[in-house]
Amino acid sequence: MKRWAYELHDNYGRKNDGLIDVGLNTEKIIEIRTDGYNSIVPVVNVLTLDFYNKLAEWALIVNDKEGSTFNKWAQQLKKSINEKLWNEEIGWYDNLYPDGSKAATWTYHLFDLLASPNVDGHKRLRLMSHIKDGVFLGDYGFYSIARNDTLHWDRIDCDWGGGGQYAGMPMRIARNLYKIGNAPLAWDVLKRYAKYTDYFPYMSQNPSTDKPSQDISAMPLQISAGAGVEAVLFGIFGMEPNIDGMLKITPNYHTDLGNAVMKGYKFRGHVYDIEINEKYFTVFCDKKPIAKKQIGETITLNLKK
Repeated sequence: MKRWAYELHDNYGRKNDGLIDVGLNTEKIIEIRTDGYNSIVPVVNVLTLDFYNKLAEWALIVNDKEGSTFNKWAQQLKKSINEKLWNEEIGWYDNLYPDGSKAATWTYHLFDLLASPNVDGHKRLRLMSHIKDGVFLGDYGFYSIARNDTLHWDRIDCDWGGGGQYAGMPMRIARNLYKIGNAPLAWDVLKRYAKYTDYFPYMSQNPSTDKPSQDISAMPLQISAGAGVEAVLFGIFGMEPNIDGMLKITPNYHTDLGNAVMKGYKFRGHVYDIEINEKYFTVFCDKKPIAKKQIGETITLNLKK
């Protein structure tokens, strides 16, 4: 993990401000057929900032002196992102190019930043404000490029260029929305994509957003299915396992769910099940009920031992 941080900083980080520059046509970032998604891309930079901070956190735990280096890089990068990439007028992060010019690419990649600890509440609300019908939301989930981005919209490149979506993204975005407390919007996203269960026996790689169809090159992907599982486990059923052994459970209920059950969650040598309805949720450990509370409350289990 440390080697990857040095790879980012030393080979792609700008000397003057620490911003990560992936260059032009280097194949270091997902492709978009239309022009402009290159050089200093906001999602790459904010996620790199998260990565530096996480490394500094881990280094502190294991008494690794390099943690101070990662912390220094993170501070510089955060300052540069806020000063040079955030566009307050439109509530979005801009791409930055070698000649100093800026432009917005309205890609759903930026919603990977919703749960970032380095995006403050104001910026998070501005980003979320674009998740609406006719912009990023369609009948079956997300448009990979916003409908009103006439420069980058591209129906040929379904999962990254406009008319469709990479199946992992709506689930990952839903999980992010649950994590930051916007359960109604998270459920709206999941409910739209869940319509695909009536048409396909698996999560297709790049389905359409307007109609129940898939690109001819589509295939089932475990990563996409995993993103869906995370949205259900950590979003709807509110599982929050921590490295210190604590397990918090705060389900997010919606009336569409009726009575819902999650079975077989394994954590620290035990198996947990959760049942939820419109009023209560019950937690089972190794098939025995151990706690029951009202929806909206939290059950905390101390599993350090």
